[in-house]
Amino acid sequence: MGKKQRRKRAPRHSGVSATLGLSVTEFCKQEHIGRSTFYEWVRQGKAPALLQPGGRGSWTRITPEAVAEWRKRLTGVAEPAAAPASASAAAPVAQQA
Repeated sequence: MGKKQRRKRAPRHSGVSATLGLSVTEFCKQEHIGRSTFYEWVRQGKAPALLQPGGRGSWTRITPEAVAEWRKRLTGVAEPAAAPASASAAAPVAQQA
């Protein structure tokens, strides 16, 4: 008699990564950092925003938008804002007599 074959399990959260973003492990591999570094950044408020639909302790994802915002914070590159009016242009001009 042959051995009973075990059925292969589907990976946990299969397909979730493609639609909701990266897992912490995937993000760490992409950024070439360790998980301990990532969680240190979380404690310091330096990590990208986390998506945890089930609350703390549930599975975690980092959306592409969160990664983009995180990179902007790191590099200091922000979207161009409207140029503030200069003080001389905003001040009324006194007419000379």
